[in-house]
Amino acid sequence: MRIPQSVLNFLAVPAVFLLALYDPPSFAEAVLTTQQASGVSVSNVQVEGDQVQGEIVNQTADTVLSAELLVRHHWLWADEMHPGDDDPGWVDIYPLVVSIDPGSSAPFQVQSSRIAPQRSDGTFQTDVSISRFETVPKQ
Repeated sequence: MRIPQSVLNFLAVPAVFLLALYDPPSFAEAVLTTQQASGVSVSNVQVEGDQVQGEIVNQTADTVLSAELLVRHHWLWADEMHPGDDDPGWVDIYPLVVSIDPGSSAPFQVQSSRIAPQRSDGTFQTDVSISRFETVPKQ
């Protein structure tokens, strides 16, 4: 089947117009890094009973003055294919007043808002992170 030249000419005008309007996306140079985006993290976390302790690490060039610690007590079901209806997991948030110089760390110790119940249908996993922090720029 042959398409008449007049039809091709008719279709070519809108196509050229659309190409003129087309703005190709501009790509910024991406730099991959293994550093954490926030620059403030936790390490050496230990959980014993209702006590959670560890260190806040300042990897920024500024002094950290305060931080908010986020402690998640995840409940992991023994049978994930048939979980129960009463997930006992919870989250605690602790505002901490600290002063951590650039490249330094400071210890923390907090008490959970509750004691994890003793159950046989799963286990708890506690994750600790910094949800936000305040800094004073280095002068």
